[in-house]
Amino acid sequence: MFNTLTWNIRGAAAKGVPLLIKDLVARHKISCMALFETRVSGPKALKIISKLGFDKSFVVDAEGFAGGIWILWKSFEVQLEVLHSHRQFVHTRVLSGSSQAAFLTFVYGSPQGVTRNALWESLENFSQHIRSPWLVMGDFNAYLGADEKFGGAAANVSSMRRFRSCLSSSNLSDMGFKGPPYTWE
Repeated sequence: MFNTLTWNIRGAAAKGVPLLIKDLVARHKISCMALFETRVSGPKALKIISKLGFDKSFVVDAEGFAGGIWILWKSFEVQLEVLHSHRQFVHTRVLSGSSQAAFLTFVYGSPQGVTRNALWESLENFSQHIRSPWLVMGDFNAYLGADEKFGGAAANVSSMRRFRSCLSSSNLSDMGFKGPPYTWE
């Protein structure tokens, strides 16, 4: 058993980020962390990552100042193997202690619905080969129902339908959440 945190940080280069992350990791005993929309790549990303207290990392570079996924983990607490990466996700196999291997897929879905279709197709393809526990977590940039959206443009019915279809055909279910229903608007 290990604690994992995912966070759409919307820019990881701010001066206080390393201290904030180290505090979160210590307070919540985080073994694995995924940061999305980091907006930082290359040597600058690696320099920031080196200050965060994890001994292993995997980076999907941002494209300009858009996107970016960082997977960070403590190898003495969890073994993580990256199986497939894409600009919208990192699909991994994890092992912690004597527990059964499981799969974790860290998602940062494209804000563009058409581009997000590649994510849905990948999840559906992965599901055909997974017979162990599988957790898919992150920022999908999509919602299952209009009640999950507040403000902005009207709910996109076809986008919701496609997201629900992906979950159903992948044999995934929404685990719900604990905390405030809206974390941004």
